[in-house]
Amino acid sequence: MSAEWTAWLGPAAEEMTDEQRALFETEADAATERIGDDPDLAHEREAAWSLIVQYLLGDTTLDEVGDKWRTARDAYAEALRDVKTVARVAASSGVPEAEVARRAGLDRMQVRKLLGKR
Repeated sequence: MSAEWTAWLGPAAEEMTDEQRALFETEADAATERIGDDPDLAHEREAAWSLIVQYLLGDTTLDEVGDKWRTARDAYAEALRDVKTVARVAASSGVPEAEVARRAGLDRMQVRKLLGKR
């Protein structure tokens, strides 16, 4: 394992087996490549690295992150349904499409589609 990763892991490196450290390095490098090296994404990269460590050390499970994903997906679906419903009513009641889009966080084409326009 590289000295850079060992330093980042700190005490967690000592808790890991050689196999876990090798897997961490492979997956952390893959996460870094997937996320990119933009300084604005540092928090996202470190969150991914941390989650890899948590999984390898048994502090989180696939079931736990799966439950988290399902909860977020359900919340997203509900929020999207709500924003589309209210955006349609707002646009139908005279709020300009561009304003509906801006305030609702939709793009103008989504608003037009909600209104049956192309």
